[in-house]
Amino acid sequence: MPRVLVINECAEHAGRLQQALLENGHEVLATRLLSEQWIGQIEAVQPDLVVMDIALPDTRLLDQIRTISSQWPRPVVIFADQDDSEIMAAAVDAGVHAYVVDGFDGRRLGSILDVAVARFRVYQTLRDELDRTRSSLRERKLVDRAKGILMNKRHWSEERAYRALQKMAMDQNRRLADVADVAERLIEMSELFE
Repeated sequence: MPRVLVINECAEHAGRLQQALLENGHEVLATRLLSEQWIGQIEAVQPDLVVMDIALPDTRLLDQIRTISSQWPRPVVIFADQDDSEIMAAAVDAGVHAYVVDGFDGRRLGSILDVAVARFRVYQTLRDELDRTRSSLRERKLVDRAKGILMNKRHWSEERAYRALQKMAMDQNRRLADVADVAERLIEMSELFE
């Protein structure tokens, strides 16, 4: 059963959204007013998704959503009363996975939340892949720089410099995958003597 944190702009609408979520098989962990300190609730209750019912998101709210996206990633759905294409684009950029205009309709709620969760998963997969690629590129640059230092100082071939880095990693009881760590240390040491 998906666990939901509900954020409302006014207390009157909270009951309708909460009831619709329950009818669609979701567990409502907490309902907070937008004016309250609701961001701390993300960490405290660890919801599977965040659903907001507001008139129109402002810059402050979008900054808060951006914080959620970076610190506690999870699907965020906004049901807004007003239509503004610039705010919609800014909301998606901040980390909103579904932005629905004209409030929520209990009959469509399940499919909207399903789409938001699916979009979130795709986004997280791409984000994780990008992080791995950046890390791999950083490691490759470190190894290439360390090889360059060894090739320059020792007049070794590229292959011999790489084998020396591998040997240094093994001598320190490190896996071959940790060659980048050894390379980083070698670079730091060489900078000390420049």
